[in-house]
Amino acid sequence: MDDYKRQFKTPGNQNWLKGAVAVNISKHGLAPFACKVVDHLRVETIKTQLSLDICENCSLPETIPCDLKNGICNEGYCTFHQGRSFHPCPILKCNDFRNDCLVKIDKGIPLGVTCNGCSTAEIVPCIQGNQVCRYSCGICKFHNDPKTNVPIKHRPCPKNICDALFDAIEINHRFGNPSWRNTDVRKMCFNSWHIAKCYMPREGYAHVENEESTDLNGIINVYINCKTFQNYFNADLSQLQNVCTKVREVGKQLRHATGLEVEEDVLKDWMYDLKNVFNDPIFLGVNQYAQFALDQLTKLEKDQIHIEQSDVVAAIDGITNSLKTILCNNEDLSENLREIKDNLKDLERLKRDILDEIKDETKRQQHNIRVKLLKSLLDFHKKNNSTLTLGPFFEIQDSRLEDFYVPPSLVKMCSSSTSVDDGLFEDTTETFTSLMQLLNPDNDIKQFIYITADAGAGTGDFIT
Repeated sequence: MDDYKRQFKTPGNQNWLKGAVAVNISKHGLAPFACKVVDHLRVETIKTQLSLDICENCSLPETIPCDLKNGICNEGYCTFHQGRSFHPCPILKCNDFRNDCLVKIDKGIPLGVTCNGCSTAEIVPCIQGNQVCRYSCGICKFHNDPKTNVPIKHRPCPKNICDALFDAIEINHRFGNPSWRNTDVRKMCFNSWHIAKCYMPREGYAHVENEESTDLNGIINVYINCKTFQNYFNADLSQLQNVCTKVREVGKQLRHATGLEVEEDVLKDWMYDLKNVFNDPIFLGVNQYAQFALDQLTKLEKDQIHIEQSDVVAAIDGITNSLKTILCNNEDLSENLREIKDNLKDLERLKRDILDEIKDETKRQQHNIRVKLLKSLLDFHKKNNSTLTLGPFFEIQDSRLEDFYVPPSLVKMCSSSTSVDDGLFEDTTETFTSLMQLLNPDNDIKQFIYITADAGAGTGDFIT
């Protein structure tokens, strides 16, 4: 915390910063498990509808090989398999299915486990109250083709996959009103986060494609609105107030803290509520990221963790994005918009100051590295390259190069002359003791003449 007292000057500001970092820690402790649950929902729905010839102990990603040509996997990190590899089935049933898939992939035959031909408007029924349809003069803009001005009618999915996903999402929504406006049905079979977005608030989340680009508010709403998550908690998530809704409330209070100031007792309540969700005995056992998040929150609360510059910037970005979502979409008209705008300005100023400080610190570190490197090189050459071996005939140690080096005599010919015997004159000279004198721009020297020669040749060339 000491590094940022210039930006977060008051104890209240510093409490706000700790709260922002705590929210960011909680997000990273909750997001991966949210991906896992909605991905399981997607895979099991597809598996059931296709009546695949695999046993109930094997999952679909464990039977279909991870291959870019299978029509499912993405280049880079495969969101379908998510690191899961095939394991031999004890009854050989799934092995045969996998071998059949390998043959189809090799021949370029579609596996038939995905659908990307159905649009959201074709799957979602055109009815009032679905939070998607927008009527004007009796015509629904969502279900009306803008090119032909013809209504888009519902049509069953040719593979029954999209319809099955629609039903599964709606059945699992705690309040029965998924945010269809957020999602693109054509991506559901390939990116399970488009299923998760159906459980997020209706505004501000249509653009997010993964958990990294989603704030805590969006992620915790997936936990609250998707009934499947009840299987992973001891706490009753159907209650109006529960461990997940309290996490959502912490994020809301943090975003709207007046002047980015937070009292000490309020921060303590926030920390308790954030830790409480990870302390749930069932959730702690099934979420591999829960214990790490809990440990980080505990250390942060006790000031036993160093807040890195990247942590501060990430925390500020998270809150800033949430505030921009509210402003752009009027998420809640009861919010104090002026307060939100003021907080947004303060956050942007703080981020700018911190980034400038990071830039200056980077320059200082680069300069220090160059100085240390130069000193190391000088020490190395002084130790290893500053002496001359005299040969085996001399019983003395190596001598320094300075003992053999004869500096050249540098002389400046002056314009004035002095009289000598027999009426002759000679030019006046001035001896240079260093090259710095020779290269001094204050000298009136207009050209240099260098005399060079090969060693032992006895003759030289003039170079002007």
